[in-house]
Amino acid sequence: MNHHSALVPDKRSRFRGCLLGGAVGDALGYPIEFQKESEIFRRYGKDGIRELRQAGRPALVSDDTQMTLFAANGIILGDVWAAYQEWLGTQGDKSRMDPSHPRTWLFSEPRLHARRAPGNTCLSAIRDSENGGSFYHPLNQSKGCGTVMRAAPFGLCVNHEHAYGQGDIAVYKKAAQDAVSTHGHPMAILSSNALAQVIYEIVQVGTAPGTRLESVIEKVLGKPVPVVNHSREGASCMKSFNAGVRRAIRLAQDPSVSDLTGIHALGEGWIAEEAFYIAVFCAVRFQDRFAEAIRAAVNHSGDSDSTGAVCGNILGAWLGEEAVRKAFRLEDLELTDVILTTADRLYDYQDQGAGPKPAADSAAAKSGAPMTHDKAPRNPVRESRFPSPLINYYEFPNGTIVKEIRNSSGFDPVTGKLAKFGVFRYIPESRTWKEDPALTAEFAYDHPYGEVCEHLRGKADLSEDLPPLPDLKNLSVGSTFCLGAWPQFGGHDFYPVEWQVLDVTDGTALCMSSLCLMTAGYCDFDGAKDPKTGVLKNMEALTWQKSLARRKCRGFYKEAFSEEEKELLIKKRIPAGDEDVYCEDPVFLLSEEEICRLLPSPSQRQAEASYAAKASGALCWRGDEIEEHTFYWVLPEEQGSGGHRIIHPKAVTFDGTIHFHGRNIYHKDYTVRPCILLKI
Repeated sequence: MNHHSALVPDKRSRFRGCLLGGAVGDALGYPIEFQKESEIFRRYGKDGIRELRQAGRPALVSDDTQMTLFAANGIILGDVWAAYQEWLGTQGDKSRMDPSHPRTWLFSEPRLHARRAPGNTCLSAIRDSENGGSFYHPLNQSKGCGTVMRAAPFGLCVNHEHAYGQGDIAVYKKAAQDAVSTHGHPMAILSSNALAQVIYEIVQVGTAPGTRLESVIEKVLGKPVPVVNHSREGASCMKSFNAGVRRAIRLAQDPSVSDLTGIHALGEGWIAEEAFYIAVFCAVRFQDRFAEAIRAAVNHSGDSDSTGAVCGNILGAWLGEEAVRKAFRLEDLELTDVILTTADRLYDYQDQGAGPKPAADSAAAKSGAPMTHDKAPRNPVRESRFPSPLINYYEFPNGTIVKEIRNSSGFDPVTGKLAKFGVFRYIPESRTWKEDPALTAEFAYDHPYGEVCEHLRGKADLSEDLPPLPDLKNLSVGSTFCLGAWPQFGGHDFYPVEWQVLDVTDGTALCMSSLCLMTAGYCDFDGAKDPKTGVLKNMEALTWQKSLARRKCRGFYKEAFSEEEKELLIKKRIPAGDEDVYCEDPVFLLSEEEICRLLPSPSQRQAEASYAAKASGALCWRGDEIEEHTFYWVLPEEQGSGGHRIIHPKAVTFDGTIHFHGRNIYHKDYTVRPCILLKI
């Protein structure tokens, strides 16, 4: 009889089973982590290591369980990175923490001050980085299994009754952000997210009697992972990862494939995706028999403790605490009391639906720096010019619309985060807003949500809270004002865009953004060159009409301005390339002649990139005054016609000079500095 069809464990049992199961798999695999199969079977017999007492009295857990415990307690604390810094302290390096005032109770547990083959990537990432890596600034391209081995708590911590109805989005954000804090490769992010999502589906969504584990895993594979799916490399990794998981399931269901043959076909587990594949293979094959699954997951030549830990997380959640206790003597397991206490505290945390508690005594809070991994330092744009309160609208995939109201004057000195007024959910039936404290707490902890939601401006029924239009009647050359909004910090919040007035003529004002707002190559490499020879084959790609820079400006117009703001803009006629053919664009670039006439000195033409553009890789150069100036595109210069036609895309360099950039037109580290024409 299928055990799962006979009894579905309650949620607390699954919390405990998940963390206990992971620790059991870790402890059983730890003694043989670096041993070949021949050595394992010679030492422990033809069936390999089978009982915890064979691993030691007690059986010791490795860095896998240690980091999982610190991750879980960091979630409760509201600062996972600070918890990792204290884990680093238990490994002998206290440089990233205050040893006289630890924030996690785990640091005071002497049994956790043991070095158990910690991963070099995790050690170096925490030691060498103040806030960890981010999606914009990954620390490395590692895809070691140090992410997936600690990911289970991120699937446990989000209650299914999440504030905006889709807890899997919050799981994705937390697990993916945790992974990229130490490992930058898309496979590391995908693997961490996949384990957390499987745990979430099992524990928080719940499973009915008769459900098969493979159906839960298949459901998870059908969900997009935005942060990796938006790039060509990420999309390729996503496809490969899903194929690998499905292969593991097929192998598990094939009775002609032995345990070791299946594992050998999937890898060794040293890298994140292989560890997950092997864990899935063993968990699906023995989904009713916890002990057999763990024994299969550890008795091979690869990363035995990590594959055992991940398999144990999945099946411990699937079968519950009692199944883990029946399979192995937990009296032989190190830290059982600490694991159960952590599981219970995490259970109590998620059931309250509470957000993280601000920790005013943390080093980050004392310094006023943000405590999230996506650190957002001050933008060069003067924040005092931003309206207060600042309001952003978002729409989630399930259709829920929310608005976030924050005090834009600066960071809260206690929490080290931007001060918040609150998050409100839109009620379409009554066209009203309802404050949502749980979502406010969620945004405060894990903001921005990035590409899992759409930012809205000027949508029907939502425009009443947008900042009032600026008074444009008295604009003169040199004036500055704010109009429209665009992400300018490290996240996806839209902040008002500051414009400089360059010219006022006949009731119109020509304006240029104070900052360079986005990175882009001038034109598309694939569209302009022959992919085989690399020879320029499509001269049209170099015209303004066909350029990637124009595409960026059009996207900026669509997203940055509300409908009311768009009414103020005048389209400019720009030569499209052919004689008597013009583009008409509300957002555009200036020509070399216009820039030299309106900004005659190189120092006037110098410009900084927004923080978000810098985070996207904007090429910057420090001048004599230590200000970082960037490179931005101008309209191309065209000479000749027909077969003798030559198009020279140009850019303003960091020192304010203008040059033809030849092959650099494809480089994505140059920026776009938008311009607009306004009715005044």
